[in-house]
Amino acid sequence: MTSGMIIVVGLLAFALVAGLLLASNSSQRATSSGETWQAFAKASGGTYSQNPLGRARKVTFTDGGRTISLEGWSTLDGPGDSILSYTKFLAQGSFQPLAPFQLHADSRKSSQLSLSLTQRGGDAFQTGDPGLDAAYAARSTDPSRAAALMRSPRVRELLLRLSGNEAYLDLASDGGSWLVRFGDEDAPLSVARLQDARQLIVAVLDDLAASGAARKP
Repeated sequence: MTSGMIIVVGLLAFALVAGLLLASNSSQRATSSGETWQAFAKASGGTYSQNPLGRARKVTFTDGGRTISLEGWSTLDGPGDSILSYTKFLAQGSFQPLAPFQLHADSRKSSQLSLSLTQRGGDAFQTGDPGLDAAYAARSTDPSRAAALMRSPRVRELLLRLSGNEAYLDLASDGGSWLVRFGDEDAPLSVARLQDARQLIVAVLDDLAASGAARKP
């Protein structure tokens, strides 16, 4: 067997294992996940959509003239010693910047903490709130404003409520658009948790507009 054939066979084997893992993960959680996302869409007045590939589900809605989306999907970590299936979750909303700043806050429980922090610009800082500083490690290009944002009552409450092993809050420019993102991995999703994630994005956007960092909708 030539090296080329070995590579092809290896790729086919990996694809087969990946498909089986995703299918298994989907069969175990598809019903409850689908019902959860559809119930959230109904409660929030959002538009529900799904893609069978990776068991991806998405809800998009408008809040105060701003488009906010929440989505979840399955992905794989591999190849390596083992291949694991993960469920990722992302909530995000965009804004028109006036005096924006970057912020990235990772759960201190995160297995990717050191990697993600080195990928983001800005300086490490503490908010001065013991609960937040125990739950999240943060960096920002403007630590003073970032700390004030995280300490604002509604944002603080939701960050602490949503804190999970891989939870993060991100405020940055991506492809020319400024986005607020909250993400997590393999955390149990419920209608209440989805609602909290939506409210966190709204609270951050409201605070940015109120402080003059973003245009008011």
